[in-house]
Amino acid sequence: MKTKVSIVKCPSYEQAFVNQAVKHAVDLIGGLKTFIKKNDKVFLKVNLLQAAKPEKAITTHPAIVKAVIQLVKKIGAIPVVGDSTLFGNLESVAKECGILKICKEEKVKLVKLIKLL
Repeated sequence: MKTKVSIVKCPSYEQAFVNQAVKHAVDLIGGLKTFIKKNDKVFLKVNLLQAAKPEKAITTHPAIVKAVIQLVKKIGAIPVVGDSTLFGNLESVAKECGILKICKEEKVKLVKLIKLL
């Protein structure tokens, strides 16, 4: 199987621009329905390295997380967001980064990845 990658320019993190750019990027690789079916659980692995405001560009921007969550929900799949933090607990880091707010608004579960080895 060949790997497909798409890169789309986005003028700002304004939600409308991000939604459009994320949808365009996903459409360029065949759309989510190519990979995800209705009622599938979809894990969205974000980057929650440390508690930092989105403007610091250390973590995944919440506008991108929201856009992907909405695309997954639109096809009837169930998004779940998660990561394991390097510094601090998951909920406090996600709160500072703006991702906890998005998860609550979108009614999406936030889960902590754990090391199994």
